[in-house]
Amino acid sequence: MATTDFGAVSITDGYATPAALLPSHEDTLHFFTSGNLSVASRVAAAIVGVGGTVVDVRAAVDAAPAGASIVLDLKKNGATTFTTSGNKPTIAAGGTTSTTTLPDVTSVAPGDLLTVDVDQVGSTTAGADLYFSVTIKRSNVA
Repeated sequence: MATTDFGAVSITDGYATPAALLPSHEDTLHFFTSGNLSVASRVAAAIVGVGGTVVDVRAAVDAAPAGASIVLDLKKNGATTFTTSGNKPTIAAGGTTSTTTLPDVTSVAPGDLLTVDVDQVGSTTAGADLYFSVTIKRSNVA
């Protein structure tokens, strides 16, 4: 077992040699838009702080859409990351969470601007209070 000393704290981890303590390999950006949804561009935005690969995109609403699904888009620096439009995050009518595949464009760099567009809302009830998250696996961590 390896013991690593950090001042007054020692950690014994079961490995034969000391291992470096690494930061989290993933960062998650969280977006929120309150109120009833409508078709709109840039309903939320964030600047990427770390370079890497998008490994997860999720969406949820507090109030489910009715009559039609909510369809969302994630854009990087103004261009869609879902070049296959059928893969965009979608919240089915009556549902509150999305089903999605990964975007076609997954690479991000520090300083990239990620924005969320609402491409479609429910036809009877739009849906409300949108939560959207993007998880990025860092490229600079082992």
